[in-house]
Amino acid sequence: ELKTEGQSISITGGSPLGTLFGAYAFLEKLGCRWLHPGPGGDVVPTHDPLVVPALDVHEEPDFKIRWVGQGAWALKNRCNVNATVAGERVGYVWKWSFHSFYGLLPPDKYWDEHPDYYPLVNGKRRRPENYSNTQFCTTNPNVIRIVADNIIDIVRQDPRIDIVALCPNDGGGFCTCPGCLALDRPAPDFWGRYSDRLACFNGEVARRVAQVFPDKILKTGAYAMYMRYPLAPDYRPEPNMAVQACHTYACNNHAIDDPTCERNKLYFRDPLEKWAKHSNHLWIYEYYIKGAWAGLLYTQAHIMQQDMATYRRLGAESFYTQWSAGAFASVGLDFYLAARLSWESKTDVNALIRDYCDSLYEDAGEPMARFHQRLAQAFTDSEDCISPFG
Repeated sequence: ELKTEGQSISITGGSPLGTLFGAYAFLEKLGCRWLHPGPGGDVVPTHDPLVVPALDVHEEPDFKIRWVGQGAWALKNRCNVNATVAGERVGYVWKWSFHSFYGLLPPDKYWDEHPDYYPLVNGKRRRPENYSNTQFCTTNPNVIRIVADNIIDIVRQDPRIDIVALCPNDGGGFCTCPGCLALDRPAPDFWGRYSDRLACFNGEVARRVAQVFPDKILKTGAYAMYMRYPLAPDYRPEPNMAVQACHTYACNNHAIDDPTCERNKLYFRDPLEKWAKHSNHLWIYEYYIKGAWAGLLYTQAHIMQQDMATYRRLGAESFYTQWSAGAFASVGLDFYLAARLSWESKTDVNALIRDYCDSLYEDAGEPMARFHQRLAQAFTDSEDCISPFG
């Protein structure tokens, strides 16, 4: 809350971090902007004299957990993951952003004595080398027990942790032992290939962790080969599980609820709605960065607000977008819009773009705003479905 009463200014929050966000919001009322990390990203105007306008503001974020970028830039734009104040972590403390199997069952510790913990691929047990392309045997009861115990130990060593990712390593390398294969659905498509086996594994690990730390969240994923909702009629994610639905391989050029976009419907919206219906904690993983775009200018400004509204309608409580510090030159406006809209999703996007351009480009603000709006219009005019990495 921001309030002026006579010569007094009141800045209050529901927590110390909320009060800090209030302080940044107050500075924004005076013309300050936090546009991108690094030199020139903070815009701080001069006022002589400094006159504070009348204020009576009460704001609450649309998404409880907001992760766009890191460090001071993210903090100033009211994100509450991957941020520090004076070296201390603030907001939600998250162990691993997504892919975590390698860290949860490190082969340096277990492989020599227990290769059976790792996947059977082409008739041989495969040793993971990193966080990509090799998983572990999710039906091995010792693996289930050890992974749960390791998560419990991680939290014991650092009680400040709120969220631990429980997600396969990136890519393939899933186990083909009879126990794992028996849990897979018959004749699955790519998007549901491993959904059912992982549902069993995630649920068992989550129940074990909840016995010790019921207030901690295990963040699981609905992504690529495990995007589809499990087939078992009575399946429900555990109360301490968050399901982070990833908008991958679908379409980022049409709004999620666009009835003309079959790609989004089949590969994202249909499973998203099922996860939303049955999950206590629905989280979102977006791609407001183009992984296969050669660093060229790219925008999702034309669909971002509509998609945020869809996420809110479905009850999503967390929003994250993939980002890169090196990508601010080409998609920095998208990152800025994502941070602002995750706080207040109904903010006028065109007004945000114009304000961003005026603040960053000064005298060139008006033509740069037209440029960004024309770029967004070009994507709107295109009928192509564009996926983040396709």
